[in-house]
Amino acid sequence: MRQPDPRLDGIPTPALVYDLDKLRAAALRLRALAESAGGIACYSVKANREAEVLRELAAAGFCADVASEAELDAAVNAGMPIFSATSPGWSGKALARLDAARATIYFDHEPQIAAASQAGLRLEKHGARVSMPGDYRHFGFEWPDAAATLRQRFGCHFRRFHFHCGEIGDCDSLARRLARIETLLAGCEVEEINFGGGYGVLSNRADELEAAFELFGGFGQRIGARLVFEFGKAVVARCGVLLASVLAVKRRAGLQFAVVDCSAFNLGEWEPRQLWACDRAEPWSQPTRIVGPSCYEGDLFAATSPAPPLQVGDRLVFAPMGAYAASIAASLHGLPQPASFFLPRAAAAASTGILHATPTT
Repeated sequence: MRQPDPRLDGIPTPALVYDLDKLRAAALRLRALAESAGGIACYSVKANREAEVLRELAAAGFCADVASEAELDAAVNAGMPIFSATSPGWSGKALARLDAARATIYFDHEPQIAAASQAGLRLEKHGARVSMPGDYRHFGFEWPDAAATLRQRFGCHFRRFHFHCGEIGDCDSLARRLARIETLLAGCEVEEINFGGGYGVLSNRADELEAAFELFGGFGQRIGARLVFEFGKAVVARCGVLLASVLAVKRRAGLQFAVVDCSAFNLGEWEPRQLWACDRAEPWSQPTRIVGPSCYEGDLFAATSPAPPLQVGDRLVFAPMGAYAASIAASLHGLPQPASFFLPRAAAAASTGILHATPTT
């Protein structure tokens, strides 16, 4: 049985609630790991662009990686330095803004380089995004084949590279990716390698995460390049929860159905969420399907989850909700989005239960 953190009392539902002390602790830990590998810690603003979150991460020494002008504006308004920008969709005007902000732009395709050239950017200040085998091959350039073409057409010789590798499951898969990157860059002059994101799974296992950054450090020493890491889910996922209230309960064929006052679909389906706490003291003995208030049959928080016997008005807590929730929210039926709340720092030492939820991925 898990009871909601008492600090959630009085917060109206639906609400996304963030613990900034937990965020600061996660940020400092990941920054230390990045620096132990001779690297720089960046934050992928796409994971969560709440102003309070960005200010907290800036205070912890993080720079921003942005993929849209909305993210650029959010980071600038929060006082977060812009380190890098990676997106297939940058316009010439946006590229000029990024260049003025001293961000490294990792170009995704030739028309983007042409737009940057027309905007007067000095191309070799920036870098190239490089395709990796697998599901992410539509990003970036085929390297090293593209190098000669880019030199011929644009007169540029890139020394900074971005690799979109996807989620890193373990150190064995990371070692294979690093070997592949080393092969792709053989014979190239390399100043900087940005490994993108994908540290969420590793962040659940402290020993594996530390071992991964030892691999990164050894790679950086062999290549002789500056390394950049873009943390998103790994730094913010555990720091947020969703607080929702039960609107209706039905019981059919041994299954309890609970309708809550927030749409799971509207908060995005990027990450699975779990029911973490409930304000009922009874045992979690009921197989339960938890759904949002929309008319979409896929609006599910949980297809089948253990829960106590629920009643209208009960308050449920879902985790992890700090990443890829508000930042990718939709508006089916025009349903309102949850308001955001930030727990006071003074109470951080008394944190219990829900704010220590472990992501399932």
